Amino acid sequence: MGARLVVEKDALIRNYLKLREMCGVEVIPVLKSNAYGLGLLQAAGIFSELGAKRIAVSRVGEAELLSNYGCAAELILLSSSDMRGDIERAVATGATLAAGSMQSLKLISEAGDRAGKKVKVHLLIDTGFSHSGLREFEYERAANLIPALRYVTVTGIFTQFTESHAARPLFTEMQNERFESAVRFFSKQLGSKLLVHAANSCAAVKYPETRYDAVRIGSGLLGRMPAGFDAGLFKIGRLECDVAEVKLIERGQYVGYSRQFKTKRKTKLALLHIGISDGLAEGRLPYGRKRISKLKDAIKGLFNAFEDDGIYGWVNGKKVPVVGKISQHCLALDVTDVECAVGDVVRFNANPLFVPAGVERKYV
Repeated sequence: MGARLVVEKDALIRNYLKLREMCGVEVIPVLKSNAYGLGLLQAAGIFSELGAKRIAVSRVGEAELLSNYGCAAELILLSSSDMRGDIERAVATGATLAAGSMQSLKLISEAGDRAGKKVKVHLLIDTGFSHSGLREFEYERAANLIPALRYVTVTGIFTQFTESHAARPLFTEMQNERFESAVRFFSKQLGSKLLVHAANSCAAVKYPETRYDAVRIGSGLLGRMPAGFDAGLFKIGRLECDVAEVKLIERGQYVGYSRQFKTKRKTKLALLHIGISDGLAEGRLPYGRKRISKLKDAIKGLFNAFEDDGIYGWVNGKKVPVVGKISQHCLALDVTDVECAVGDVVRFNANPLFVPAGVERKYV
């Protein structure tokens, strides 16, 4: 059997309930990127059963899939768009749409007109993320336009924090002040109660003042946030694969591509049909960083150069190293000193976010 991602359902539920209790407000599960690798439909079903009133996604296709699935929760599409086709597809799902520009507001109303229904909208405010979002000089224009849009009903307002994970809170605090100013303005101008939400997983844990009416939780559901943000959450997700072959090779033999590993003794290898294509050798996301951050990374890398940074698996409760270069679909383990046979299950730590959607999700 090939690779499979194991998801601990009870731990996922405990994380959701713990965050809901800790924050004291509505928790909106953010299920973008295939529910952070958990499997969109499986995760949505669990949170719906737990009573989640709203579920958030980032792409129109995700909203379409959940709508077709019959998801009972209100769907919120967090990404704003000025593309007419995307907006028409989004309106057809019945989701609440994000409006982060004057143009998106107009197009949403036009799409609602063609569909013959009013569309719920949450205003996206740019407080420093500099992607989509209404900027301060647009507030008055937007407030004047909205009453004229027959097919738009503004029900919420939100923003995106850019570095709530950072050690220093100054920029997050500044963003939050800008957001509160926008909330005051639109609440007064529109004269209606808006659902206010700003905090992502890190902000929800670290900055209680950003919780407002609801928090949007993605990585926190998996218990996979930066160090210092665990909040007692359970880390979810592991890769498993069965041993396909066991073989004994002599001292001085190369293992795998590029001759990166050479045996120093007679070695027993366990061969597995799992590899990079299954998300095993997860990479770092290519964030742009300031030069000082790159310098810090370089210094850290120098000190870590002598540490063991290998990848390990666990077979029959024993930790064993991967030897040789990991291929797209296979790897070798050194099991010389442990009991291991064909068919034994090997477990690897893996972040579900980096595990491709084509890998089986197994909820236990």
